[in-house]
Amino acid sequence: MRAALIAVLPLIVAPPAHGEATFRNGIDGKRMQSLIAAELELAGLAGIPQIAASRRYPGCDHVPRIAPRDGSWATAEIRCSAPQWTRAVRTGIPPGAQPREGGAPDAPAGGPVIVMRKSLGRGSVLTAEDIALAPAPAATPPTAIGSLENAIGRRLSQAVGIGQPLLARHLDPDWLVVEGAPVVIALELDGISVAMSGTALEPGQRHQLIKVRNLSSGRTVRGHVTDRNKISVTAKIR
Repeated sequence: MRAALIAVLPLIVAPPAHGEATFRNGIDGKRMQSLIAAELELAGLAGIPQIAASRRYPGCDHVPRIAPRDGSWATAEIRCSAPQWTRAVRTGIPPGAQPREGGAPDAPAGGPVIVMRKSLGRGSVLTAEDIALAPAPAATPPTAIGSLENAIGRRLSQAVGIGQPLLARHLDPDWLVVEGAPVVIALELDGISVAMSGTALEPGQRHQLIKVRNLSSGRTVRGHVTDRNKISVTAKIR
């Protein structure tokens, strides 16, 4: 299974036919997200890196090396040797999670997964006509999507060919909060609930910890995403 995933990896990191020939001109947030998601899948883990689409990373003369920081995939460390630079990205993986031996296990054959009825390019929004449920082949990764409801209306983060199973990394994150959006900050203090207005400083999915700015105080707080544009504060104001 690991060999099959490694064979697919060049398709993820290969330059698009219309655009940059290499990574030398920089790497956008969506591209970096796909690179990290591919490494997580090889490790047998499923996570959504918290990267804004507008984020830009420096150029690199080769595919950046991505590895767990201090042995934990809670944070992915991205390194480039030419030119030299290092970045760290939170993956959404719990700190205690460890990669499985041998990488991602095979999914049981026969389970229903979504397959593509047609080839679609990056940025396409999936409709009911584009996908169908079918029995999963023996080598289908465990991150294959098995629910039409979880796929219809989502945007592709990369091109996916006809007949391919739809994997979690093929989809743009389903953000409940987007960077720059107005949010409601809920603070629980001694049984008293206080709601404040704020602005999201980074995107987040449900239960993810993100930074937001309290508009009344101008301070930055960290809280967990609980619903669409709603944050529950769990950390001290800095």
